[in-house]
Amino acid sequence: MPDKRSQAFIYIAGILLASNQIMNTGFLDRLAHQLRIGKTPGCRRAINRILEKMKKRCEDGEYKTPMAAESAFRESVENEPACRH
Repeated sequence: MPDKRSQAFIYIAGILLASNQIMNTGFLDRLAHQLRIGKTPGCRRAINRILEKMKKRCEDGEYKTPMAAESAFRESVENEPACRH
C-alpha cells in the first residue's frame, strides 16, 4: 500500500490531468471580438449568445481541438439570421 506522500502525489497528478483535458476557451473570446467588428447590434448580441453556447460545449468536451470549435463557431455565426447581410 502506498504511503501518504505517494497517495498525495497520485491525487494531485489526477487533478492536473483532469484540468488539462478541459479546453481553454480564451481563443473563442478573441474570435468573437474579431467577428463582432462592423456588425449590427443585433448580430453582436447573437455572437455573444453563440459564444456562451460554444464555451459550454468546449467545457463539455464536444470539440476535440480548438480548430474544430473555431470552425463550428464561425459556421454558427454565418448561419445566424441576425448576422446575414
